[in-house]
Amino acid sequence: MGFDLVKAIAPGLGYLIPHVAFRHHERQDGSGYPRGLTGNNTLGKSEKKTIHEFGAVAAVADI
Repeated sequence: MGFDLVKAIAPGLGYLIPHVAFRHHERQDGSGYPRGLTGNNTLGKSEKKTIHEFGAVAAVADI
């Protein structure tokens, strides 16, 4: 929901901000949601499912 909302109200924010909204409940050990990602805090268009460092900060802050 947050991902779609951010993309809709602020399309000029680019790629990163909506993905932080989408991934902010992910945890490094895979216990988060919605996708149960594990990772090394890298973001890219690779096949690896990882958590970006901004997403990790948002998760710790639990915003």
